[in-house]
Amino acid sequence: MSLPEFKNEAEFRTEWIAPFLSKLGYILPTHNHGTGEQGKDFFFAEYDKFGHLRFNAAQVKLGNIGGGDSQLSELLHQVRSCFDVTLDYDKGTKQKRISAVYIMTNGSISHEAKRRISGYCEREHFGENVFYLDGDTLDNLERHATFTDDKKLRNRLVALLNEVNYNFAPFKEMANQHVKNLVLIDSSRILALEDTLRNPLPENILSYKGVSVYWEAVNMFKNILRLEIDGSLVETQIQKMEKGINESSERLRDSISKAIAKIDSMYKLDIRVIKPEEESGS
Repeated sequence: MSLPEFKNEAEFRTEWIAPFLSKLGYILPTHNHGTGEQGKDFFFAEYDKFGHLRFNAAQVKLGNIGGGDSQLSELLHQVRSCFDVTLDYDKGTKQKRISAVYIMTNGSISHEAKRRISGYCEREHFGENVFYLDGDTLDNLERHATFTDDKKLRNRLVALLNEVNYNFAPFKEMANQHVKNLVLIDSSRILALEDTLRNPLPENILSYKGVSVYWEAVNMFKNILRLEIDGSLVETQIQKMEKGINESSERLRDSISKAIAKIDSMYKLDIRVIKPEEESGS
């Protein structure tokens, strides 16, 4: 069993299944577990490629699912109940039936249980719309979803880091232009910075405040140089401003580098090559 241990089904549903469904991109993950609710643990929905909304249900179980008559009878009754329900949505103006049911457990599903579930479903009109996912399968799906999300985060961090590093030279050049009383040419880049401010990264990855401080420092640096076009700023003032923007850049650069390292550490793999002679020797 690859998934963590849970105290009960309620903890498994709220602490793992609900975030998992959201991570996969499903919408309306509503928790519906309780007496009289015909066994439905979760409803979740998605739009198909034609723009039609499809509702699914998840039967969430804790522990192993074996081939025992009592356990399977209850489970199959709950599965059937899901397909018997009509869902009201959009403030009661629309109705839908469940399109598919997923049996999810953090444990294993025995071969006998799979055989009996498949046999039962094949005899029913909904048979091809029932699926089962054991703990190992769920763990692999969650790892893949997490890796995909982390890869996107890492790409955004690298883009922001490259931009911060690139801007050291333009900022220095702008300071030199002002000292020499030349026309200011701003070749700095802020696309990744603006994207990060509009669509913040997770706070545990990169602090929004840290990004905002850098943004404020960049704006202040540029605005002062543009406003003081008469050369009234002495060289020492320019140097002080340049030092300030460099320090702000270095702080953000360090934070981004740590964030990238944090993501990379989650996928670090240590391998050792075993030569043929070592295998034969064992």
